[in-house]
Amino acid sequence: MIEASVIKMVGKITVGKIDHVCEIVNDIELAVRRINQNFETPPIQIEECSSTAKLNGKEIGKYKLKMAMVKIADNMILELLQITEGKSVEQDWLKRHGETIHHVAIKVSDMEKEAAEWAKKGIRILQEDGGKWIYLYTEAILGMNIELIPKGY
Repeated sequence: MIEASVIKMVGKITVGKIDHVCEIVNDIELAVRRINQNFETPPIQIEECSSTAKLNGKEIGKYKLKMAMVKIADNMILELLQITEGKSVEQDWLKRHGETIHHVAIKVSDMEKEAAEWAKKGIRILQEDGGKWIYLYTEAILGMNIELIPKGY
């Protein structure tokens, strides 16, 4: 379990446009049905994939997930994420908080450089997947995490 500790930021950070918001779910098929019953959306595709991430700088091995990107509104994309196998911060989040928003994602030109800027302000990397994405530990400040993703992702 990852402990939520008080973070004291040094200075402020400007966040540009939010790319998407992610909700961690127990059952992605059920979550898609709920959305389809209540929102007009383009067809929702569920993808299965895997990740080999580092948690707090340590390899945690491979884990599997299902995900879907849902266009709820012109300016709102909701990512649904279900971990199906293995250890991840998302699984820990689900145990501690239930189905809820886990992170907001922002696109950046250089993830490592951006993460270094956040680190100078007191925000550490929580989990990362070799150039695909980086979670920044902002739960104690925002009640959720920030995900950095590369432009063009």
